[in-house]
Amino acid sequence: MIDADFFTTVLDENRESVRAAVRDALLDGVKRQFQWEVPEAVRKEVADFIATEVIPDLRAELVKNKAAFIDAATELAKAAPIELAKAMQARMAENLANSWKLKKVVEELVA
Repeated sequence: MIDADFFTTVLDENRESVRAAVRDALLDGVKRQFQWEVPEAVRKEVADFIATEVIPDLRAELVKNKAAFIDAATELAKAAPIELAKAMQARMAENLANSWKLKKVVEELVA
């Protein structure tokens, strides 16, 4: 029969095993918590550091060189229509050449 005395006897006979099992279970719990919480805490700390320490200096450097960015963007904007026109011209020439080849193929097939 299972009663309180039975459980007391089992615990007394296996005290060291029970103690070791409880210790192992607690250590496993701590390890699992460590595996989840520490990486998240590190990620948050790195994000906060970047936001407070790096970004302001980076922004200041970008603002300091704002004129160079504007100059480069202006040159790009000036060159874009020319490059686009060149690309369109090349594509049209290719289309005409392919159209001419297609016409010759169809003429040969029909003849």
